[in-house]
Amino acid sequence: MAMQYVNRETKKDEWYYSEEDDNKVLELLREWRPRRIKAMRGCKSAEAIEKGYMKEAKVPEFVGQKLHEIATNIAKKACYRDYPHKDEMINDAVEYIFRYLHNFDPDMVGERSKRINFMSYWTRTIDNQYGKSIQDEKMEDYLKNKSFENMGGRDAFENELSENENLLSVIDNTEIGKDISSRVAEFEIKQDERRARERQRRADAKARRGIVKPKHTNGLARLLDQNKEDPCSDS
Repeated sequence: MAMQYVNRETKKDEWYYSEEDDNKVLELLREWRPRRIKAMRGCKSAEAIEKGYMKEAKVPEFVGQKLHEIATNIAKKACYRDYPHKDEMINDAVEYIFRYLHNFDPDMVGERSKRINFMSYWTRTIDNQYGKSIQDEKMEDYLKNKSFENMGGRDAFENELSENENLLSVIDNTEIGKDISSRVAEFEIKQDERRARERQRRADAKARRGIVKPKHTNGLARLLDQNKEDPCSDS
């Protein structure tokens, strides 16, 4: 039996970010941005926050509401929705945007879109922040597992656990050790692959710019190589 097609296209009045919302956000930012830049007194964002300058030009409530809605809807994507720390991820992304919102120019027209695209600009930023948040969480889990592995796993806590015989009977040291070791190994392999890709990317970028990596990076090796080629050298 063929599946029945269901049209799930949402109507314009059901959009969480409409053209009217976009116009209102841009209008508010045009009035707010100069006040925020002036309030910062030439300081960087972190310094301005520390000194309390940001409080003099708070982000408009409507803009903050729309940014939170954008971040929340992006978090519903399949690649994010199953993460247990999703709420914290959303809040961190919105907080990051609030800190650097003044960098967005509400009068700058995009070269490709030929329009001022507030939503696309911050959608990409939120996506990047989500990726960073997930990587930070994975790194934290890796450090915990690696520490547990380095200390000898459950054996390191044998004396403490032996006080509770029921707990000892439930926990299988071998299975726990295998699971933690496999997680650690998997993370390390992915990190090595990521570093290799990054090194290759930098090498390709240098090659495109015509920059050739020197034969020797070590100073002593370079000096010995020069002496070898110099007929006037005493060596």
